[in-house]
Amino acid sequence: MKSTGHMEEAGGYRFLVPNVATRHGDFCISYNNYDIDLYGSDTTALVCGEGQGPFYVLNGDHREEYDKRTQLGFQACLDYFKDNMQDIAKYSEKPGHEFHFKKKGGPK
Repeated sequence: MKSTGHMEEAGGYRFLVPNVATRHGDFCISYNNYDIDLYGSDTTALVCGEGQGPFYVLNGDHREEYDKRTQLGFQACLDYFKDNMQDIAKYSEKPGHEFHFKKKGGPK
């Protein structure tokens, strides 16, 4: 499988981006197979807001399953995460706490 790591440029600087992400309104799905040595496997993250988190991370590639739910909104994706907690990554946040967004209009 091709690595998700790729170079991007902004403000005259080039930098490595280890993941690919798809935005779905106020949340995104992020897949990373570049940092396997760090995380122990490839990971798929459900990320709230504009990247400020929380980050709900599952081990493995869950993009196809999330894609089936993105049109239903953030809560449908969070429900999928909760239903698959057996795959939770060691660095993942856990649902059940209040979170607040820096930008107005984030998922509730």
